[in-house]
Amino acid sequence: MSVQTVTTVVSRRIHSGRHDAFIAWTSTGLAEANQFDGFLGGGWLRSDGHSDIAHVVYRFDTQRHLDTWLESNERRVWLQHNSEFVEAAETRHLTGVEGWFDGLSLPAETSAPPVPRWKQTTVVWLGFFPVSLLLNHILGPHLVEWSTLARTLLVTTLCTPFMTYVVLPFLTARLSFWLAR
Repeated sequence: MSVQTVTTVVSRRIHSGRHDAFIAWTSTGLAEANQFDGFLGGGWLRSDGHSDIAHVVYRFDTQRHLDTWLESNERRVWLQHNSEFVEAAETRHLTGVEGWFDGLSLPAETSAPPVPRWKQTTVVWLGFFPVSLLLNHILGPHLVEWSTLARTLLVTTLCTPFMTYVVLPFLTARLSFWLAR
């Protein structure tokens, strides 16, 4: 079964003196999104402690569930109430590799520190080693006559999508308690 979570990052410039209104408005929007199937969590953070740019981050389990939220009347109504204190700057939807190590849920008033690279490396290895070993064990006897380049090309071509869509989302969800430390 393929797991394809979608993380959305919306960057907005907060008007001077309207930070509290932004927090209340964002909390309302996340509470609305939480009522929709597939919502996995969300929050907000600033580029730095003094920036007027805030990033609202939220995640859905599938593109279909995200689209339902994006096209909903609840979201349209919620968005109508932000013009007094924010300007939309940019929206990005992240799937696959770039979202592997994003937190599943960000606290509303703090930014989560990035996952240390050594932990990312460990999780990738924990997934890649058994998948690579299994593929080489299964395919190896059938590829004896193939060159090293061709065998490696085939194994990595099969391994990469499986890692991206199944193994890494599964591992990061199961190891989120450790990755967040």
